Amino acid sequence: MTIDALVTIARNRPNMIRFRLCIIEPQTPDYSTLEPLDASFGVIVQHCKELRKLSLSGLLTDLVFEYIGVHAKKLEILSLAFAGDSDLGLHYMLSGCESLRKLEIRDFPFGDEALLANAAKLETMRSLWMSNCSVSFEECKLLAQKLPELNVDVIDERGHPDTRPESCPVEKLYIYRTVSGRRFNTPGFVWIIAEDASSNPYSNGCSTHYGGVEDRDPSILLFFLAAL
Repeated sequence: MTIDALVTIARNRPNMIRFRLCIIEPQTPDYSTLEPLDASFGVIVQHCKELRKLSLSGLLTDLVFEYIGVHAKKLEILSLAFAGDSDLGLHYMLSGCESLRKLEIRDFPFGDEALLANAAKLETMRSLWMSNCSVSFEECKLLAQKLPELNVDVIDERGHPDTRPESCPVEKLYIYRTVSGRRFNTPGFVWIIAEDASSNPYSNGCSTHYGGVEDRDPSILLFFLAAL
């Protein structure tokens, strides 16, 4: 894939509302110039004013997220993987994308600082999914305190987060809004973070309404993953 090819698509399809680029090899640059693909996605969000859903891949820096935050005002769903340089990229998106409802992030350097700074934005969204990012368990607890109306789930198959330092990144973080409130049917590797640590027997603020990891039913696991 090249920058010129993506720019051509954007200029010839300005009414496009969904765009997905899937490059199998992570962090793949422009085929001909070996440059990041930032500029090409910048043109896409500038020309396609009605864009609602966007999925990115390839070699991308924080610059592309600045473009998205500035120009993608109608974007509702954004999926990202293996891109960005720092927390600044996440800050650009959360502070700039006014219509964003669903954000999925995988294998990014994004972490605590940008999430806390933009916690108010999360209250306007449907869900945030982060996998293999730099989000600590301590940050997850702070978010649960700041966002009492949202569900904050930590998903970690390495065991209870209390067995590691609070500064240790969690495997996955899922923040979402439901009308039914906090759920109690999670498998054994999911910890629902309580708003108030004093409301349950665990000092880390986790609620553990589930069966043990060793006896979880594979069918329950399958259903849980499908629901996500």
